[in-house]
Amino acid sequence: MKHARDAVNAVLLAAGVPYNNGEVKMKFAFLIHRAHTTALAKGWHENAVPSPERALSLCALAMAEIDEMWLDLDGRGRRTRIVWVEGHKPGGPLIELADVLIRVADMYGFFKWNPRDVTLEAWLAPGLPSFATHQLPRAILWLHSIIVRRFIEPIRITGEPDPGALAVLVAAAEVVAAALARIFNHPMTLVEALNVKLAYNDGRPYRHGGKLA
Repeated sequence: MKHARDAVNAVLLAAGVPYNNGEVKMKFAFLIHRAHTTALAKGWHENAVPSPERALSLCALAMAEIDEMWLDLDGRGRRTRIVWVEGHKPGGPLIELADVLIRVADMYGFFKWNPRDVTLEAWLAPGLPSFATHQLPRAILWLHSIIVRRFIEPIRITGEPDPGALAVLVAAAEVVAAALARIFNHPMTLVEALNVKLAYNDGRPYRHGGKLA
């Protein structure tokens, strides 16, 4: 229960709202609002309409952030750090992990999905793993599998993710963030990474980087 509550606090604090003992859906709603408001302001949903295809494309973008996280862990020669800043842009596996949650929160905002079924009990699925250094590839695959099983497969059938999918993903992200902090002996938490990336996104130009989505 403590781990689940800590993860909920992290999402709430990332939106700049003091923690209280209110309903979990309100806490998630703050992150959804923050991520989606910025995405709208930066033009990322320009001319987009809600559809299963749009939902699946946004899931693919979330999975791409997971892949970026792995590149930062294994392919860019900086395995001694989980966060860095190049110019004014924050980077590193923990920042990419935060981006996964920001992408998914934006998707909830775009489709106006209500995380009404997200409760603390949804976090208490048995067998949440703890990852050692040599198991980090498993952690990456685990995050991918949650996107596939809890989001992509249900969206193909019903047009929406599983009830509680957001809670499961955030709980998983918190587990992976804790593993990164332990393995790299780094003090930054997932909530701090969310705060850093949300603030950075607020200051980026309209449709920055020439990207399509």
